Amino acid sequence: MTTYTTTFSGQTTASAPTNFTDRYDANTDVTIENPALGEEDDRVLEFGTGDSGDVFYSFDDVDGDANRDNCEVLCRFRVTGSDSRLAIVRVRASGTSGSDKTCYDFYINSGSIAVARWVSGSGTVLGTVDADGLGSTLARTSNTSFNSFPPNQWAWARFRVNGTGATVTLQGKFWCDGREEPTDWQLDITDTAANRITSAGWIGLAKRIFTQTTYLDYFSVGTNGDTVSEVAGSGDIRATHLAAEVLYDADPDVRITETSASVAYTEEDAVRATSLSASVLYTIAPPPSTGQSIQCIIMT
Repeated sequence: MTTYTTTFSGQTTASAPTNFTDRYDANTDVTIENPALGEEDDRVLEFGTGDSGDVFYSFDDVDGDANRDNCEVLCRFRVTGSDSRLAIVRVRASGTSGSDKTCYDFYINSGSIAVARWVSGSGTVLGTVDADGLGSTLARTSNTSFNSFPPNQWAWARFRVNGTGATVTLQGKFWCDGREEPTDWQLDITDTAANRITSAGWIGLAKRIFTQTTYLDYFSVGTNGDTVSEVAGSGDIRATHLAAEVLYDADPDVRITETSASVAYTEEDAVRATSLSASVLYTIAPPPSTGQSIQCIIMT
């Protein structure tokens, strides 16, 4: 089993990505950028609003893995508005264009989380779940409704496909950055149809609606049954754009981006914070040899 991960670190802005390939409909508006929105390594793959059709970028690093037919994808993305199909996790993909694509897709459409199978350009929705019923993990911090994507907030997607014989199992879940990953799969589907997709193919991110901008800042693939872990250093608490919030954690790291009037409290490990305003960070570190056991930092 192998894991492949990118945060687009060090890539040249305003240029095409060096480790993703445009596979389907031609694009003019997909580039590496640094929008300063709390991205992982000061770089994102930005899908703009100037394209149409089915824009699909596959992750080159995994293409040579003979075991990529059974895979799990974990990615972090962000969209600028509440439209559907702005970010589609795609696996086992093949074909020459969006009109004759073959793949499995995991996405949000019209208030539902969905998995679809495309074969030679013909699509079938295999299963859906009402996204509004999952508001506690999906919603913006200020609103529990979730009709499509949470605008202007980082979110995670995990999508797994297993099986190359009579049964293909597809499992997926979405959740907002800073919230705990759901324990259970939100969709757990078995595909036994005659036209199920059993062959390995491309793995990547697609977009089919172009009214909003989509940012991808972390993309990881595990092959041959490997479960992909969240980005290193994120810990159990990872928060973006907080206001009047209190974070408490008894063990892992706290990672905070762009907070205001907030308090973070953690025991044992480090606090990593960016762009704080009128905030208090309080940590109890393991007792060092000097006997000092408490560090209190106030930043204004």
